[in-house]
Amino acid sequence: MINHDTRINPDWTVAQLLDLYDGHTYETKHDHPDRFICDFCAAGVAYSSTPRVAQYVTDRVLNPDHPVWQSKMREYPGKRPLTPLATYCEDCAARRLYFPCEGFNEARVFFTLKEDRTMSNPEVTDVSSADDGIPWNPRELSEKITGVPWEANAILAGDELWGPESILVKH
Repeated sequence: MINHDTRINPDWTVAQLLDLYDGHTYETKHDHPDRFICDFCAAGVAYSSTPRVAQYVTDRVLNPDHPVWQSKMREYPGKRPLTPLATYCEDCAARRLYFPCEGFNEARVFFTLKEDRTMSNPEVTDVSSADDGIPWNPRELSEKITGVPWEANAILAGDELWGPESILVKH
């Protein structure tokens, strides 16, 4: 387990991130009242099974004009919000960040999801500060993978916020 005093960015520590999870309600954008949807396999897991779930969290997105991101920025004035951009079932989740991206502060969080959507037993399993990541450009990689210019890919993303890991998982 990562030390609770570890800084994710200048505004947030691991302990503060854990507080955002422990005992709070899991919010979903999906219309599935009885299950959460894994962003990798899209199979979904029933809440009644109290699954162990993982999320990719970052304080920066690739589409910063997105209304959800702008709302998060207003919610945490003067701070960079820590925002989950992908959720995985235990079978698809990795304890480490896939390819942490230089310039982004990222974290991997696991938690148990109870039937009533309450999150418990959170654990941060990996953190990468903006200075520690691998130097790669998510927008350029997106264009190389899809052959579609970034602006068109951002439109295809629709209502989803994207961070570096989203480029690897969604393509």
